[in-house]
Amino acid sequence: MGRRGVKLLSLSLLLIGAIVFSGCSSGIKGFRKFQYAPDGWNMFRNGPTGYQDVSSTIRPPVSLIWGTKLKGRLHATPIVNGSLGVMPALDRKIYLFDPETGTKRGKIKTKSSSSSSPAVAENLLYIASENGDGRLRCLNINSGKVVWVHDLSDVSAPIVLYDRALLIGNYAGEFFCFNRYTGDVNWSYRTGGPISGGAAVPDNKVIVGSSDGYLRCFNLEDGDLVWEFSADEAILSTPAIGEYCYVTSTDNRLYAIDLLTGVEAWRFETGGQIFSSPVLDDEAVYFGSNDGCLYSISSDSGNLLWKFGTDAVVNATPLVLSDAVVFGSGDSYVYFLDKHSGDEFYRFKTRSAIVSSPAYYRGRVYVACSQRWLYCFGSEAVEAATNADITSK
Repeated sequence: MGRRGVKLLSLSLLLIGAIVFSGCSSGIKGFRKFQYAPDGWNMFRNGPTGYQDVSSTIRPPVSLIWGTKLKGRLHATPIVNGSLGVMPALDRKIYLFDPETGTKRGKIKTKSSSSSSPAVAENLLYIASENGDGRLRCLNINSGKVVWVHDLSDVSAPIVLYDRALLIGNYAGEFFCFNRYTGDVNWSYRTGGPISGGAAVPDNKVIVGSSDGYLRCFNLEDGDLVWEFSADEAILSTPAIGEYCYVTSTDNRLYAIDLLTGVEAWRFETGGQIFSSPVLDDEAVYFGSNDGCLYSISSDSGNLLWKFGTDAVVNATPLVLSDAVVFGSGDSYVYFLDKHSGDEFYRFKTRSAIVSSPAYYRGRVYVACSQRWLYCFGSEAVEAATNADITSK
């Protein structure tokens, strides 16, 4: 395409409010009209504790608002803030979309796949990629500039932000605390195995699990080890923070760990390995298991409140709202359940298994299936879905 064609294309994209990202090595074309919304879904589980905002709601009847097909497989959780949606993929691209319509607004090109859930704060977007590129990047959305880059080797753990800190681990077993504005490493710690889960932050402490089976608690400021807890097998999930620290393991268990001492308070055992990260509200902890069930467990006692069975493994982390729980399963369905009873009130058949956690923003739920489709659901009536060949049950 000639210079004139490039110029015309850029102008037309700006007219529709698009954002176009070129290869990260050469910078980006900024989205000057982007304004950060504090109520956005800004990272995996939308925060560093795993506690979900119970004021968020979705009620029946639920409908598909739109569905859009991307070119890469989708394993990460999308983020949505204002007019910006971000969805990493395994085809060396991170896609940008319009949250209202699903229209593709551009893409960030990397040199390898991305399954790490991104994060956004102020006008800064944070993304990470896997082996072959292996970089953590901070991008200025408004100016279009790369603020800083750090080589992390191979990473798929979600990016977690807390105040001025960015927390992330890699497959080499290294855990990092960065200054998220400068990219400087505040401190790091090498575990005995790959880290695929994210960190949780209670009271200026940082808690993270590793495939070496240990859950470790550090001081946020200096990285000093406070305590460690050993499960019987790998911890591949992100902990959640409430009365206790709640964490799942491939030994089939959910553990409740004392936040001050690292001593086990209680455990709950399922019928399969657990890759799903726990999420909690004021009463319960919610997570999926490879036995095909989603569980609601009393956060105080560890007693079973209810469980809901699907036809395949539930690796994805659920979304918890004021009156509903939303999650995807390996059986390709997105399920909407009453949070208090566990009764289903809506399901939708996607194109493939779901390993991505849903995101929520202003009455809409966004969820990706592994085979390239991104969906948006809401309570409002819709005349027709974006893609006519999408079918629901």
